[in-house]
Amino acid sequence: MGCEKNNQPPITVKKVQSVEVKKEETEERFGKIYAKGSKLPYSGKIISFYASGEKKSEEEYRNGEPHGLTVYWNKDGTFRQKSNFNEGKLHGLNVMWVNGGQKLFEINSNNGRRDGLNTYWYSNGQKRTEENFKNGKKNGLFTVWHENGQKKYEVKWQEDEKIESSEKFWNNRGEAVKSMDESLR
Repeated sequence: MGCEKNNQPPITVKKVQSVEVKKEETEERFGKIYAKGSKLPYSGKIISFYASGEKKSEEEYRNGEPHGLTVYWNKDGTFRQKSNFNEGKLHGLNVMWVNGGQKLFEINSNNGRRDGLNTYWYSNGQKRTEENFKNGKKNGLFTVWHENGQKKYEVKWQEDEKIESSEKFWNNRGEAVKSMDESLR
């Protein structure tokens, strides 16, 4: 048995910077984030704080783009927003809150395109809208409610096309009506 020669090309290892830095230690250049003074796009966590010392944000980056979980907090420590990214594009669940914990929306994305059920709420906590997407296109049932919780509007979509005769309307008392104008009365 002799030594066999390896005809594989050499492996190139790219140096990747990965640490946790404060937001003020970074800068944007050509649409990417860099640690100040660095020639390489930043990879790692970026954190920021309120003047009180409470954490304001924590963002994950890879090669200068948002990648992973991004979280923002209000001054009182409650969540303001949680988003997931993949190579700079929204990917997964994106949630925003208002009024110290009341959800404003939940949006599902797949590589920057809306995909799945998206839900929005009024500031009083009542559901406002549910919409379905598939690969960035409206697909499935879209429903809108009045602020008092009564259903207002419903329509079905398929591949971004409204399905004929699928629209339904209700007034704020829950009574079926014939048009959007009537549903507003």
